[in-house]
Amino acid sequence: MSEQQTERRVALVTGASRGIGKATAVALAEAGYDVIAAARTLEEGEPQEMTETVHETNVQPVPGGSLRDTVAQIEQAGRRGLPVRCDLMSRADMDALIDTAVAEFGGIDVFVNNARYVGPGFKDRFLDTPYEVLEDSMRVNALAPLYLLTKIAPLMVRQGSGLILHISSLEGVMESAKLPTGHWTGRGGLSYGVSKAAFNRIGPALAKELREDGIAVVNVEPGDVAVERKAVQRGDAYDPRNHDSPLAAARTCALIASSAHPMFYSGLTVYAPEFAVERGLIEPEQAAPGRREEWGQPGRIMPFYSNMARER
Repeated sequence: MSEQQTERRVALVTGASRGIGKATAVALAEAGYDVIAAARTLEEGEPQEMTETVHETNVQPVPGGSLRDTVAQIEQAGRRGLPVRCDLMSRADMDALIDTAVAEFGGIDVFVNNARYVGPGFKDRFLDTPYEVLEDSMRVNALAPLYLLTKIAPLMVRQGSGLILHISSLEGVMESAKLPTGHWTGRGGLSYGVSKAAFNRIGPALAKELREDGIAVVNVEPGDVAVERKAVQRGDAYDPRNHDSPLAAARTCALIASSAHPMFYSGLTVYAPEFAVERGLIEPEQAAPGRREEWGQPGRIMPFYSNMARER
């Protein structure tokens, strides 16, 4: 552990205004970290584009989500929180984010790559998806995390330690039988699956390269998560009890960050809902019902960990 970690532990979380990012920022604060919370929504009530198709627009505030509120909860946990507005489409914003983190805290011990592209075209079929949506998805979901890592990984190398946590997606691993429909009832389109597949590959590739520098890199699969955006889109059809709690991924991240041996998890994908229930981080009722229905069935596999590496 570096001298800086002994004095102060610092985490940076992207997409921290709501959902998994917000829950993770607060969980890390509860685990003893000061947290830099980054996202586009600084103040409550700022409008966001809510549609998932290019065929319509729906700009409105997303309730329950802002960096101000996230930081208030971090401070309630007794740690320092720093809100930084950052759009991952902007390299200048990302440069300013890292510069601010270094100026305020001197370094970063834990980096949570959580933010993702969700917007017009996200759930459209390929032939309805403009190329610009494919490009934007790759920029936010894969290239922006890589750009941030070009700044953060050298800081961690100089510190002699660090932890990088990537909030992954099964849509980047396997293909659903459900079609994208441009509506919340469908799955993500090709733009999302391809860009998340690229993102998922970053973790295991970096893990082997950074191992000798004392830096662990872990993918965390969050499940089908109940988030504020879904509540706005689905209205009366939305029931958070049918989804995994964001606390599963959040507390899984905090547990790994608090581990005496985070390198144990490096290069793996940790399936947060099952992992969190087994470790007592969440109650069984906070996981999606379909997961609990499998309990007690013979031949069940407990998919806590997987790796994407095979000898060739």
